[in-house]
Amino acid sequence: MAKLGVVPIKADFTQPSDLIQKWLDRYERGGVPMYVVLPADPAKPPFLLPEALLPGIVIDALRKAAQN
Repeated sequence: MAKLGVVPIKADFTQPSDLIQKWLDRYERGGVPMYVVLPADPAKPPFLLPEALLPGIVIDALRKAAQN
């Protein structure tokens, strides 16, 4: 993550949160976990990852998101 300049953000949904619910609604997810990779270029669409992650899925999304 550091090599690609990724800034991780973690949201805790153990207590109700309107902000987290808005993100879930935005990406049409019914709950957590939800993994979204926001590209370095804000003009590009985000990558919504599956609930069950494999290292290759995450690495591929991070590399694509880091590309300009």
